[in-house]
Amino acid sequence: MPSTRRSKRDSRTNRPRHIWSVPSRWPRTSSRSLAMAVIQIMFRPNLDKIQHLPAAATATSNGWGKVGTAKGDPGDCGPARDPDQLNHMGGAQPGDVVHPKFLVTGVPDDTPFFVAFVDPKTKKIIDTIDAVWVFGQSSFCIAPPLEIPPGFSQIVAVLDVGYQDDLKVTNGVDFS
Repeated sequence: MPSTRRSKRDSRTNRPRHIWSVPSRWPRTSSRSLAMAVIQIMFRPNLDKIQHLPAAATATSNGWGKVGTAKGDPGDCGPARDPDQLNHMGGAQPGDVVHPKFLVTGVPDDTPFFVAFVDPKTKKIIDTIDAVWVFGQSSFCIAPPLEIPPGFSQIVAVLDVGYQDDLKVTNGVDFS
């Protein structure tokens, strides 16, 4: 004989209430909003710890040379150049060491930076230099070395300073 027992009904929806149902007075949330809430709770403390460069930090593209800079004197960098235009450096051959020059100001010590040397035609990275800034916040000229690999007539140096791509400058050269 079938049971005549009736399940209790939710007073608001008039649907049967089961053991696993959520009481009607609880707010309904989607699984996406629940996941976002969990992520915010877990990662919020770490987001506040991410360091950023000061607003006054700058970097300029200052051409290329066969001679680097010994002391980082801003005068060794030369005038600022348009980072979207290739500099022309005739006479450089594969095997020669050349230096992209960047004038950097306002970067605190212990800030990570790197220079990537990129083939502008294929966008492939040729070489990289990773370092930590130790030159203080006053203006300083950096000129990392690159030995020109065989088969390249153009190279773009990309300076990336900071933890979150806070400061990025390009400096391209054409050797032909």
